[in-house]
Amino acid sequence: MPTKPSIILVGFMPENKIVPDNLKDFLIKALEGATQDVEGAGYGLTIIDPVPYLEKGLHSLIAYFSEQRPAGVVVGFGVRAQPEHTFTFEQLVEAVRRGSPEAKLMFNTNPGSTLEAIQRWLPLNGGS
Repeated sequence: MPTKPSIILVGFMPENKIVPDNLKDFLIKALEGATQDVEGAGYGLTIIDPVPYLEKGLHSLIAYFSEQRPAGVVVGFGVRAQPEHTFTFEQLVEAVRRGSPEAKLMFNTNPGSTLEAIQRWLPLNGGS
């Protein structure tokens, strides 16, 4: 049986103080749905929040990606969308580039578009 391509979805988790209270329940449900979609399509999925790693320093996030060696990393829209999170986004891209240079870097527009983002770069049907 072939190994499922491993995907890491990086975004702010509902318990993170960055996430507004009025979005927490929505985000929980959306991440559950994204997990079902991605795993149901045949991929392995891990979801992480970059903040706890970056609080320890960029090296911590680089080490994580180096250890995991995912086929792809999806950066959530919440990390990219707001100007005040630009540096977090830049650090995330740098950590993937240095820790897992072979990983495809992908972007969703919301948790519901995660599978679409993955399939653009890592289709399971042999496409490019």
